[in-house]
Amino acid sequence: MDVRGWDTGHHPGVALTEKREQFARLIGQGVSNSEACRLVGINRKTGTRWRFGRTIANTAGEPVHYPPAATEPSTPLDTRPRLVLPHPDGCWK
Repeated sequence: MDVRGWDTGHHPGVALTEKREQFARLIGQGVSNSEACRLVGINRKTGTRWRFGRTIANTAGEPVHYPPAATEPSTPLDTRPRLVLPHPDGCWK
């Protein structure tokens, strides 16, 4: 809202929050950091910070921790479909 109490439509941080959520979804789907950053429209360094989180000091010198957005794909590698090869003796197992 502006000084007159009107909603001007400007909401700081809202678009960034949406981008971070979209970034986390893409990383969770297994998209690379660089590709997710391109798709969301953020700098690759920002994506790395979002992906791994970070701790910085605020103006009072106190540590402020930003948690990671997402650290691994939502589908673990061991549950993804795999290519089945025949056993050396010729039978399929």
